[in-house]
Amino acid sequence: MNLLFLGHGRLAKVVAEEAAQRGHRVVDFLDSQRPLRSEDLRDDVDMVIETALPEGVIERSVQVLEAGKPLLIGTTGWYHRMSELQSICSHNNGTVLWASNFAPGVQIFRSLAAEAAQRLASLPGYRVELHEAHHLQKKDRPSGTAVHTAMDLLKVRPDWTGWIQGEEQEEGNHHRSVADPTAANHPPQTELRIFSHRTENEVGTHTLRMQGAYESLEWTHRAVDRRAFGWGAVSAAEWLQNRRGWYSIDDFYEDLWASPK
Repeated sequence: MNLLFLGHGRLAKVVAEEAAQRGHRVVDFLDSQRPLRSEDLRDDVDMVIETALPEGVIERSVQVLEAGKPLLIGTTGWYHRMSELQSICSHNNGTVLWASNFAPGVQIFRSLAAEAAQRLASLPGYRVELHEAHHLQKKDRPSGTAVHTAMDLLKVRPDWTGWIQGEEQEEGNHHRSVADPTAANHPPQTELRIFSHRTENEVGTHTLRMQGAYESLEWTHRAVDRRAFGWGAVSAAEWLQNRRGWYSIDDFYEDLWASPK
């Protein structure tokens, strides 16, 4: 495939490296200094990969979809406008796959986190928190992966009204304990708190913390190399080729794991 990248940051670079290793061609990298123009969406572009900042995602997506190009979105921080983009995709009979995180291990983390939260609902006194840590340059708080995981958890926990951003007394403290469920008159949990940490050279760590009266559990995914994101993104792009419609990263991985080896 001939791939056009919107954005030239860390994710774009690692995806481009993986794509080149698999025999795909990078047509160009566009960014705020060289914004997307209609002539950039020329006939030889097979797919557009969006990895730029969330500002302008919808507008750039409209350009891509109106040009009839498939779009793979790795940018996060725009999910409050997801229904809008889905309508735009449908109106243009287009193709979009969005991902909060392309790494395969993250998908397993999300699935098991939801299963754990669902099981804990039948047990008294458990408190659940979600923590995410990233490098200092990451703009969105909480991370897209944390928000996506929260969406998974809320589907299986109707007793929670939603998620909120937690407040850290000391930024970067990854060992903060969840509220003591044994405290007197402790109210039941009604919201999922997400705590964000920013430290130098952090690739990406997500932890679900579950504290009961007599035991605690932690479930963690830690990215140690960005090549995990590159592998997942290029694999998803190859899967998306020749498809039409609206997809999430879940559709790709569910199909991958369901396929006989």
